[in-house]
Amino acid sequence: FPTRRSSDLVQSVAVSRVFPDGMRIRVTERTPVGVVVTPPTRWLIDGYGSVIATASAGATATMPAIVDVPGLDLKAGRRTTSEPLLNAVRVLAGLSPALHATVQTVSAPTIDGTTLLTKARVEIVVGQAADMATKDQLAQTILTQQAGKVVSIDVRSIDRPTWRGLK
Repeated sequence: FPTRRSSDLVQSVAVSRVFPDGMRIRVTERTPVGVVVTPPTRWLIDGYGSVIATASAGATATMPAIVDVPGLDLKAGRRTTSEPLLNAVRVLAGLSPALHATVQTVSAPTIDGTTLLTKARVEIVVGQAADMATKDQLAQTILTQQAGKVVSIDVRSIDRPTWRGLK
């Protein structure tokens, strides 16, 4: 399990009064969308770019690993300022549950170069985390229509998605 402080896990707290003499406290925990791999450390990160805690080696088996991000200086409890990393977490947060479940790795050397690698070893180049619902749908359509044949999909341009398959 990750090592963490309780303050790193809390996204928000709301307090309201319940009449006549009560109080309601609602705590919303941060939800990790991925594991940022910065050898030798792995970090849980949420969809807003906040680093939650260090992660165990097994965490990458249950959620996507984010790799290839240049110049990171991460600490639990801080929000990253890395634009490629912020883009990568926005991409992950913007994916449908169906596509998110297939993602093994996110490579984020640059914003335009942000690429998903699925468990079936298909590369999906998404680039900037804009129009994610459309990019998600395009990728899923190609994955379904070209099942077993496609090796690479590029949805950076939603007007002209492309794919490459096996020869």
